[in-house]
Order: sequence, then C-alpha cells, then structure tokens
Amino acid sequence: MKLNQYERQALINQFSIRKALEKGNTESLDEKIEILRCGYEVFYSEVFGEAYPDDEVMTKEEGKFVLEVLTMYRVLEAFKDRHPAEAAKLNEKLLSRFEGFDGNNESAHLGFTRFLIEEQGKFTEQVKYAKDTDNFNSHSQHLDAYGRMLAVYNSHVKTLSSTGFDKMTAEQAHAIVDAARHP
Repeated sequence: MKLNQYERQALINQFSIRKALEKGNTESLDEKIEILRCGYEVFYSEVFGEAYPDDEVMTKEEGKFVLEVLTMYRVLEAFKDRHPAEAAKLNEKLLSRFEGFDGNNESAHLGFTRFLIEEQGKFTEQVKYAKDTDNFNSHSQHLDAYGRMLAVYNSHVKTLSSTGFDKMTAEQAHAIVDAARHP
C-alpha cells in the first residue's frame, strides 16, 4: 500500500489525537506514528491491523454486481411465493435459490453479501438459506453463472419494471435459472 505525504500526516494526526485522549499505555501509538512519519511501508500492516489490502477491497462494480444478483434472487423468491407449483419445478434446478459465493475465490463478494444480509438487514428473504449454504459460502465459484443469469434477467427488466415485478412469468423465471447451466 502506498500512502502519500498528506495521507501519512493525516493518519499521524489521528493517532496523535488518540494518544492525547488515551491514558496509560501509548507505546503502540508512538510506534504507529513513527512508522507513518518515516514511511516504513513494510510495517503498514501494524498500523492498519485487520484492514484489507487494496487488492482485496471490493470495487464499486463488484458491489453493484452483488446487489444485482441479490435483487434478481429477491424477484425470483417473490415469484416462487406467488406460484407454489412453479416453485417446485424451479427448486429442482441448479441455482434456483441463492447459494452465495465461494469463500476461497469470491471472498470479497461473500463478505459483502454477509454484510448486506447480516449487518444491514437487507435481502432478508435469503436468511432462510443461510444454514443450508454454510452462511452463503457456496464452496464453488458462481460469478460466471450469476453473470449469465443476470444477462437474461436484465433482458426482462424493462418489461417487468413497466408491468410490475409481480408479473414475472414462469417462462421468464425458468429462463433466468436455466441460464446458470448454459455457458
């Protein structure tokens, strides 16, 4: 991680304020201030602790992707609630329910999903799948399949947004879910 002089000075100021407010053992804060003052990049992990490195931080596009996937599954869940007979047919298919993301290869997506559902209380219709999906860790990669599903879903969004998402047809729901299997 690179920090410019301004960023280092701003962080030094933050740690100096914290040091002034804390009573007692401030040696670790002195060490962090010195690491930043001298720009010892090799020790930045000591300053930032558990903050993820830049290459593991979720991009805006990745965040939008997760939100779109969860929204798509929200619409599918609503469809299944309104059409129990079709729900049974859909539930026999791969990825008819939200399985989550792979903890090893899609960890930023998985972490964001958990944050949205567990911390922010969004997409609560997915909570019922948490136990069965190892808390949304699919243990297999799903980005490509979700991307194919979203392409089909997005082709129907204009129609659905004008007629109402509650007007999704069985053909549309099956087409979205079937897209997961066809690369």
